[in-house]
Amino acid sequence: PLERIQPNPAQPRQTFSQKELDSLSQSIRENGLLQPILVRHRNNGYELIAGERRIRAARMAGLRKVPAIVRFIKNDAALPMTIIENVQRQNLSIFDEAAVFKKIIERSIITRAQLAAKIGISEEGILAKIQALALPEEAKKIINRYNLSEWHAVAVLRINERERQVALLRVAGENRLSPEKTRELVDSIKNEDMNLPGVPTRKQVVKNEKIYINTIKNTISMMNKAGVGARTSEKEDENFIRFTVEIKK
Repeated sequence: PLERIQPNPAQPRQTFSQKELDSLSQSIRENGLLQPILVRHRNNGYELIAGERRIRAARMAGLRKVPAIVRFIKNDAALPMTIIENVQRQNLSIFDEAAVFKKIIERSIITRAQLAAKIGISEEGILAKIQALALPEEAKKIINRYNLSEWHAVAVLRINERERQVALLRVAGENRLSPEKTRELVDSIKNEDMNLPGVPTRKQVVKNEKIYINTIKNTISMMNKAGVGARTSEKEDENFIRFTVEIKK
């Protein structure tokens, strides 16, 4: 019974296509659920190990019961089994996979080498996916939109400025650049051998930061005019702009 199946708290897949769910739901209405889900006993019921998308579509189709395979699975094996099933079915985005890979390794459930052997991905590939999590959200959306790989992510992460990371990934996606070509492009930009439309230079990025600092200075000026004693100090070096605000009690 669906009502006795608890969701998997470690479900790796965070996004589900509504179009795919609608299509699968319609198929289930017509043909039933042909592939059983995988569950384990949990708290007088069952916990889902694999089959989140099928469960959702079955509920949409109005089913109350679904075929299931019940296995005895220890806690330390449940999470790897869930991710392995999803990876093998190619249901996860780079970032869904990466989040679970990171969780598995941080919890010391299995080593990176063991995980790589189980899912058929190199250790370097697992590390690259985890590193991709450091990208800003806009960059992640571009990677998903253009179906870029974790190696594209690693290439642009060699540049610190987020604006440039986003712009470079957009260029890579729009021009269908391979990871190797993207890395070459990053090297050229990093060494300032070339500039591309839409890719801000380091000077442009700093200029944008100056805008924010001027906004702070204007705010301090308004505070002083209103009778609030405030002063600022600013220091700048090659890597940082340090801005200090002091307000009298």
